[in-house]
Amino acid sequence: DVSISSSAPFFPTQKEPATAFNQALLSGILEELDGCLRVNGDLIVWPYGFSLSVDENSILDDTGHGAVRVGDKVRFSGGGFSEDEIEEGVEMADILGNLSAELPSDRCSGPYWAIGEII
Repeated sequence: DVSISSSAPFFPTQKEPATAFNQALLSGILEELDGCLRVNGDLIVWPYGFSLSVDENSILDDTGHGAVRVGDKVRFSGGGFSEDEIEEGVEMADILGNLSAELPSDRCSGPYWAIGEII
């Protein structure tokens, strides 16, 4: 049984509900690595309204229902990006700040995956 560490993992969420999102697919195991929730090394940026339930070791959707748990095999639509993919003259901090109030963070760096939907 995989459990979330005693100190809550970093849990960035999107600033507002997505009106559109990328259709790429990320598939793998949701892991907590050094206080960061990642799939295949990508830091997950959760949808607006999602929350972390440390007691139940799960991620809750915007209705409060369990969506996924740490250790689950997951499939997320959405899109990934990293510092080295950003156009010249565009600040990663600006992109991250527009996406999530919790980013950028010294605690958990990219690459990042912004979830569209949990499949």
